[in-house]
Amino acid sequence: MNGPTELNAAILTALAPRGLSERLRWRISGGLTVRQVFERLPDGVRGALISDVPNRTLAERDGVERVESALSSLVDSGAVERERVRLRVELEGKGKRLVYIDAYRAVSP
Repeated sequence: MNGPTELNAAILTALAPRGLSERLRWRISGGLTVRQVFERLPDGVRGALISDVPNRTLAERDGVERVESALSSLVDSGAVERERVRLRVELEGKGKRLVYIDAYRAVSP
């Protein structure tokens, strides 16, 4: 990967909706989570983000953190919108809890 500009371009491409139905779903849900953006990146970019840690889970977590950092800079520049989505989760035997998740989508030109 050739630096942050290539990562930013890949993230903006990953944030592009793939069809009308996806565009409608994002209108309702707010967009994609950081992990979903990471999964939609091209294999070469995603492979470059994963560090050389032997544990795959830790390596992917490091890659997701890098995507989150890049998304934050894109939000600051105005290219991406961030929306806080509230979910109600029912925990087994512990009642209901509210969970807040950041959802991202590219700003329409």
